[in-house]
Amino acid sequence: MMRKNLFYIIIAAIILLFANSGASFADEALTPASAVEIALKNNPEISAARQKHMASQAKIPQVVTPEDPMLEYNYDEMRAGVMGYMGKPMRSYAVSQNMPFPTKLLLRGRIAARDAKIAYESLKEKERSVASRTKSAYLELWLAERSIGISEEALVLLEQFASSAAARYSVGKSSQQDALKAQVELAKVKNSTIILNQRREIARARLNILMNQDPRSKIVIEKDLKAQDIKSSLDELSAMASQKRPALRAFKYAVEKGRAAYALAWNEFLPDISAKYEQMIVDGSGDKWSGMIGVSVPIWFWEKQASGVREMRAELEMFKAEYREMENMALFEVKDAFARVESFGKLVELFETSFIPQAEQALKASLTGYEAGQIDFLNLLDSQRMLLDIKLDYYKMIVDREMAKAELEQAVGADL
Repeated sequence: MMRKNLFYIIIAAIILLFANSGASFADEALTPASAVEIALKNNPEISAARQKHMASQAKIPQVVTPEDPMLEYNYDEMRAGVMGYMGKPMRSYAVSQNMPFPTKLLLRGRIAARDAKIAYESLKEKERSVASRTKSAYLELWLAERSIGISEEALVLLEQFASSAAARYSVGKSSQQDALKAQVELAKVKNSTIILNQRREIARARLNILMNQDPRSKIVIEKDLKAQDIKSSLDELSAMASQKRPALRAFKYAVEKGRAAYALAWNEFLPDISAKYEQMIVDGSGDKWSGMIGVSVPIWFWEKQASGVREMRAELEMFKAEYREMENMALFEVKDAFARVESFGKLVELFETSFIPQAEQALKASLTGYEAGQIDFLNLLDSQRMLLDIKLDYYKMIVDREMAKAELEQAVGADL
């Protein structure tokens, strides 16, 4: 009996252990890095881009392979007597093959290979875009939760102000207007809290969608953002963008594709080849065979082939111009994001070392002055609003800095 009870106790302990471990995983806080990892794995946009790349790879062997040969069988009784075969039918078997000029197949394969590389770089650019948007959605959710936290702190503080105003009014040290002002401020903060809760739900739904989850899924995020400084200089980041930015690399491959297409246009002046072998069989008269080889003649070259060359030359120059435009835009995006990261970083430091401590001291002084009857209630509320606004601006600066970092990573094409 004791062994049986001991067995049940062990089973219950194991079940409880697994249940507790599962709860801890369910309640584990989502970090920006883990959110990006989930999005990169599950996002439908990335899945579509990945399938497009696979499709472009599968196209390469198709364009370098010649057309299928043609097999023919012919049964002829009409010409049996005329041809001197004593009325016996003639049968024939034939095989024919059309073959483009060999360099055309080579160039078509090169074009398809560049298309596959463009699709691959587009996939990487899509991953960068999804990662940046996921971080932005995470930061919006974080800002909404921090703003709600500030509003809740303001509610507690205003309730203290209201109690203090009511107590002072009861002993005749202040007017009833002070107590009413406190209630009005409480109502304003409660209304703003409702709006912030709505923004939090929208940000949570957006983040869930980017991770390909139910928009209503619960998300627990970290309270503190672990920011890291960017150690690379602007020149280093610009050089990195020129080498690693997937969109820029895709335009490089587009230029190479344009060069191959231009060379293929010139190769269209070369003839295509066709060949045919035919075996004829007549009952009782032996076998006969015939062969044929032919080439196409680009007789309308001044209209067709020459126009194709002009078209491909224009497209090649277009690809070169688009590459230069994309390169300039990429370098501008790097410089713009880098400047915003630096400026927002300095503002965050300024808020931490100066603005917030000064606003907290001002509020304490105002509260002391109000309780001593040295300042009125309106000045006390102004001090409280100023602290609330400064804290909100502080969190916004943090979010702006981290969003600028995400955009800088997308512009560079690498994690920083």
